[in-house]
Amino acid sequence: MKSCLYEGEVLHNRYSPKEHNFKYKLFLSYIDLDELDEVFSKSKFWSLEKLNFISFRRRDYHGDKSKPLKEEVFNTVENKIGRRPNGPVRLLTNLRFFGYCFNSVSFYYCYKEDGETLDALMAEIENTPWGERYCYVFDGEEVNDKSLKIKLDKKFHISPFFPMDIKYIWEFFVPSNSLRIHMTSLDKGSAVFYAGLQLKRVNISSRSLNRMLFKHPLMTFKMIFGIYFQALRLWMKRIPFFDHPNPDSRKSIISDKNKEGVL
Repeated sequence: MKSCLYEGEVLHNRYSPKEHNFKYKLFLSYIDLDELDEVFSKSKFWSLEKLNFISFRRRDYHGDKSKPLKEEVFNTVENKIGRRPNGPVRLLTNLRFFGYCFNSVSFYYCYKEDGETLDALMAEIENTPWGERYCYVFDGEEVNDKSLKIKLDKKFHISPFFPMDIKYIWEFFVPSNSLRIHMTSLDKGSAVFYAGLQLKRVNISSRSLNRMLFKHPLMTFKMIFGIYFQALRLWMKRIPFFDHPNPDSRKSIISDKNKEGVL
């Protein structure tokens, strides 16, 4: 089975205009979309398209919810890079806990037919409280020595404590026994922020699925609470606040939960 769990920590380090650092323990699910039935059959506490302690729901993810997720990922990747993947798609995500799901970002690793060579990578970002989504797509042909390093312009409003006029440097390492993702934000050429995931692989079994549930019972709630708690800390430090660049975005909180785009 190629699906697994990854456990470790997420780190955030802000350098400017004031320092602000934190890290959290977490685990994420790394699921081959062709193995969904097999993964969710291993624990009575994990379910596919059913309410449970932990569950996977198609409607939480990319594209037209009436179509297979894998097909919709392929459509978006093809639209961006002009080449349609034809191998496995493995989703790194935070699943639905006790009926609630939120992912600040989910990553779709698209492989070639051999299941080992990365063909493309899609990052699907969701902001809160606006509920908007945006997808950055990267060509796996640019992988060099098991990593993919990309510099790009910011295209999507996420945190109100950062302006739109910044650049990102993202570095992705091909998942193996470990999984690492690094992101640096640059403002006028200077690094102002770093975020990173440092995770270790955990093989899927009934025991490991149940252990993760009891070790991290409120993972999704912890994530959304952490976002707003850290925002409060930034506000108390008087970090400059930037309004959403689209004034009509307030309407999306109610009526536009699935707005998406592609870089």
